[in-house]
Amino acid sequence: MSHLNEYLAEKRAAVLARSAAVAAGTAQPAHLKAHVRAEGRSGVRRLRIREHQVISDSPPDFAGYNLGPSSPELQLGVLGTCVTHIFLIQAAERQVPVESLEVEVTGIIDPRGGRPGHEATPIWPHEIGYTVHIDSPASRAEIDALFEAVERTCPQQLQRHGEGIVDFALLPTETGAVVSAAQVRGLDYEAPYEGGRLRPDGAQLRWRNARARSQDLPFLCGDLTPRALRVPEGDARVHANGATGVARLHVAVHDLRASLARWRALLGEGADIGEARLSADGGAYRASLKLGGTGPGATELVLSAPAQGVATGALGHRLATRGEGPYAIGLDVRRPAPARALDEAATHGVRIVLAQDSLPRETAAA
Repeated sequence: MSHLNEYLAEKRAAVLARSAAVAAGTAQPAHLKAHVRAEGRSGVRRLRIREHQVISDSPPDFAGYNLGPSSPELQLGVLGTCVTHIFLIQAAERQVPVESLEVEVTGIIDPRGGRPGHEATPIWPHEIGYTVHIDSPASRAEIDALFEAVERTCPQQLQRHGEGIVDFALLPTETGAVVSAAQVRGLDYEAPYEGGRLRPDGAQLRWRNARARSQDLPFLCGDLTPRALRVPEGDARVHANGATGVARLHVAVHDLRASLARWRALLGEGADIGEARLSADGGAYRASLKLGGTGPGATELVLSAPAQGVATGALGHRLATRGEGPYAIGLDVRRPAPARALDEAATHGVRIVLAQDSLPRETAAA
């Protein structure tokens, strides 16, 4: 019986070649195009992409002839092909052997959506989920890490979860050295890889990244070219709302104790990590980590885990949709002013607070 491992070897070579092109600054954007024509009499939608053709049609109860999948079904199909492809890419990159791989995507489309009595029902496909059938001799830990990498990198997955904070990064002294030290302390980070881009003015930017195996940890991004080429200085950092930087970042985690252990392994000896405490509303346990010292420019990382097993509010939404990761931001405002939360309609659903001290206080020891 044929399996995927020979293909994965070819895929790995292609992935490495593409990464090398990005790092060298020779990769260029690909221009995409799709053309759809509604056929006379039948209304069948004929989709053409390059030399390929797909027929889309409606079911008979909606003036169709059932000659092809409907548009909502095609959306699920696109999600399925994307998830499957990202599984192949990540398996090739991580060298995880895969004998076979199948993905099944399900969802609901409700014709009553948006109509009287069903105003809250989406008019688009919703309640989307997918099941992956994977046959592999790899360990459960390797498969779990593969799943996490797919969830983190698949663009269709990001769209499925809606808007919000996707990920966060930490600026290392030197990416390779930080990863090596963390691995010695038992933390499993992926091997560093280089990236880059060419600015419109011709300046070449290069950096070295590394990703953690768990989503409660940041990816590392260390500049190989002068940082000012990538992160502007001077007047570009002056904002009309008075914000001068990120004072606090709130990160949702499932197991606070396990997450703190991983952070200690990442930061090493001397890490400024506070004790776990219960939030004022009793809904979460929190612990703070100080990054970058205690003066101007320092950032406080607040890890939060459900106190009763099931989280609510922004913490619960993050864990239920994207899993572990950042979900709220506190921006530092040096001038005295009352704390002010930005309009979440303008921040794409993210809670962003501008204040000199925007951290909710923990009051009871865990």
